[in-house]
Amino acid sequence: MPVNQDMVNLNAPGDWERMQEEYKVLSLFPARHVMEKLRPRFHNSVCCSKDIAGLRDGAEIMTAGLVIRRQ
Repeated sequence: MPVNQDMVNLNAPGDWERMQEEYKVLSLFPARHVMEKLRPRFHNSVCCSKDIAGLRDGAEIMTAGLVIRRQ
């Protein structure tokens, strides 16, 4: 029996959706580092660890991260 008439055209998932699904299923994102996708979504006041060394003593910071490995 033909089924082509029942096929639905779906949009391919974007990078964000692909990252979410892979991380949900695999608990990792093999194509890239997860933070590469997350950092652009952070507020401007969120610092990377490499930025902390350049801050003045006693500066308040906000940082975010994701445990990606346990050793």
